[in-house]
Amino acid sequence: MKVIDKVRGAAEGDGRTVFSFEFFPPKTEEGVENLFERMDRMVAHNPNFCDITWGAGGSTADLTLDIANRMQNMICVETMMHLTCTNMPVEKIDHALDTIKANGIQNVLALRGDPPHGQDKFVQVAGGFACALDLVQHIRAKYGDYFGITVAGYPEAHPDMIQGDGGASQEAYNNDLAYLKRKVDAGADLIITQLFYDTDIFLKFVNDCHQIGITCPIVPGIMPINNYKGFLRMTGFCKTKIPPEITAALDPIKDNEDAVRAYGVHLGTEMCKKILSHGIKTLHLYTLNMEKSALAILMNLGLIEESKVSRSLPWRRPANVFRVKEDVRPIFWANRPKSYISRTVGWDQYPHGRWGDSNNPSYGALTDYQFMRPRSRDKKLQEEWATPLKSVDDINERFMKFCLGKLRSSPWSELDGLQPETKIINEQLSQVNLKGFLTINSQPAVNGEKSDSPAVGWGGPGGYVYQKAKAEALLKFEAILATSWSQFGMIQLVGSTELIRHSIILLALLGVLFACQYKAQPPIAFASTARSLDSLLQDYVYRAFVRPRTGISYNGTVPSNLTGIKIAAIRLRSGSLRKRGVHSFKEFSIPVGVVVQPYVRRLVLVYQSLGNWSSVYYPLPGYSYLTPVLGLLAYDAANLSATNLPELNIVVLESPISINFTNVTPVPSGTIARCVWFGLDGSPYFGDLVSSNVCSTYRQGHFSIVINSSEIAPSPAPSLTPRPLPSPGGFKSSNKSKVWKIVVGAVGGFVALVFLALLVYCMQRYKQNKKVEQMEQHANAGVSLQTASVGDARVPVASVTRTQPVLENELVA
Repeated sequence: MKVIDKVRGAAEGDGRTVFSFEFFPPKTEEGVENLFERMDRMVAHNPNFCDITWGAGGSTADLTLDIANRMQNMICVETMMHLTCTNMPVEKIDHALDTIKANGIQNVLALRGDPPHGQDKFVQVAGGFACALDLVQHIRAKYGDYFGITVAGYPEAHPDMIQGDGGASQEAYNNDLAYLKRKVDAGADLIITQLFYDTDIFLKFVNDCHQIGITCPIVPGIMPINNYKGFLRMTGFCKTKIPPEITAALDPIKDNEDAVRAYGVHLGTEMCKKILSHGIKTLHLYTLNMEKSALAILMNLGLIEESKVSRSLPWRRPANVFRVKEDVRPIFWANRPKSYISRTVGWDQYPHGRWGDSNNPSYGALTDYQFMRPRSRDKKLQEEWATPLKSVDDINERFMKFCLGKLRSSPWSELDGLQPETKIINEQLSQVNLKGFLTINSQPAVNGEKSDSPAVGWGGPGGYVYQKAKAEALLKFEAILATSWSQFGMIQLVGSTELIRHSIILLALLGVLFACQYKAQPPIAFASTARSLDSLLQDYVYRAFVRPRTGISYNGTVPSNLTGIKIAAIRLRSGSLRKRGVHSFKEFSIPVGVVVQPYVRRLVLVYQSLGNWSSVYYPLPGYSYLTPVLGLLAYDAANLSATNLPELNIVVLESPISINFTNVTPVPSGTIARCVWFGLDGSPYFGDLVSSNVCSTYRQGHFSIVINSSEIAPSPAPSLTPRPLPSPGGFKSSNKSKVWKIVVGAVGGFVALVFLALLVYCMQRYKQNKKVEQMEQHANAGVSLQTASVGDARVPVASVTRTQPVLENELVA
């Protein structure tokens, strides 16, 4: 779409203010990738367009073409490419224009360009153009109305017109205005100005343009001041006038980069406010490839909200002119939008509505080339995923951390971290991953959320969003047979027969794993409640740190609805914890040789005593508590006002942590008291007491002393950690007791499920082989494709559609 149409559409519609960003090509490959990450974040705020510069002397021509293509088609933002006459014969100019036209770009900023490096004056290249006017005329003559053409305007006259510190003469200024009108008359439909810092000069320039008959929109170019030396360099190069009040404000703080940047944001905000107050509703920000100052100015103006990003579709709407009407995409590409665009770039049509014509050449088979080519590994992926693994549990833990937001990258996702909607179910996803179901794509059930919801909203105002729950996971084939699927509700399994035959992994689509009412299996629902309590108590105990001293225990206060729970916290240096330990922290005695992972300079140990809430948050059927549940958790102390912090992992290198319980209920005769430890996933593990009221542990978590009220001794289960537990004092795993009817029912259901799964699998293989055999026979005999009636037409019937559509005839309530 042409930028001029977007600018006019905004002005003629609701009259809202629109903004845009300018970037330049970085010098290194790493810088280019960093630019795209930054650009992706900034484009989330819905700029009207973004432009990319051509480079001095055409030095970055090829890179600019590549970046413009990726901006338009991968970042999905309306892109305007700078094009200059410097070192550009007409053949190169046409090549650049043909390239961006083929890539669906419709906007060009036509410039004469700066002199090549090492030269003082612009020199016309043989077979090229002498000025921007020639370039505008050529584009209109050869390409007609396809391109929207923007030109530069100079509020203080072109730098070549300015002689000395006094600025341009009136005659030179008038000549420059007349030349600008000739560019507009030749076909330019938008003007973006050179940077300025005196808004009165810009407003006079706009009025002067109107006086000589220039009627196209004039967009002010705003360059935030990010550092003092860069500010002087840019204003000197462009011969921009600096008002004395700006010089006076910058001079005392010129060596304080943070202060200069803060003043730059303030100055930019005030300049924009003054411009907007005169009825101009467009702003263009020269970002210099930096985001913070530009976004801060827009936030100060109320044009964007950091926590609220509107979406017209669940994905970013394409900017390419050839696919602007695309409104359907397969859900399993949600985390890989750029790969989807790459794989469909050759299509001449895109799905529109629920169904597409499977006979269309656009919908050819999709090859898995991206799995066969070497996958590029950036630093973040290497740091977070290329780590030594000791067991399968380490893999499960890696996926769990990604679901909890502790990792920002994933080999199966192009996005930076989790999507907002995923955070609704991240606790459940983390538990599923710990059990070996490695999720790579998911979405929660949504039942009538408003379209402006920051997490799941999309579309226009006043609408409602409905969607089914879905999780896509990698798992071992054995896990399918070993899992009681009844606890997950409805399940749909989709997999490759090749992968099944080799027993590597199966791609599983877990249909309604997470209902919006959180009707999940009891361990997950229980863990979610306890984990929410941990997060809440961390928030409240951190409030006790008003003027904290290191090594001093501070008691926290809980809300009235949690009366009976006691909390405390102590702030320590990591080195002090390792070298000295903590002799007495409530009931806990922490010896030397205790460290936390990952390393932090300072940490906070949080103590919990759940009192009469113990059985509520940690129910243990078949057992009775003799003491309240006590908790010991570690957190980062870098920000004592932070909430929802992830726990640090406590690692005991020498002697175990001792827990000396007080006020222990006497043990009834005929029963044996046991220590119980609850891991962060809520699973219980049992062990012997060190003495009558003392337990020991090598891990953080929640602890208590219990008796087996059903007189069924706990059976040991495999340890979840690589370090063996001490005896006595170590905890041994055991499964919960179950009555014999439940056991028999579970075993019977498991056997029946295995038999049913094998039967369905064999039937599917038989039907597939028969269908392939029949298709081969038809191909050899030259039989035409089958057809079916669709309305009044007969169309070919494909044996398998590209997206495997499923007709939905149920209304989601």
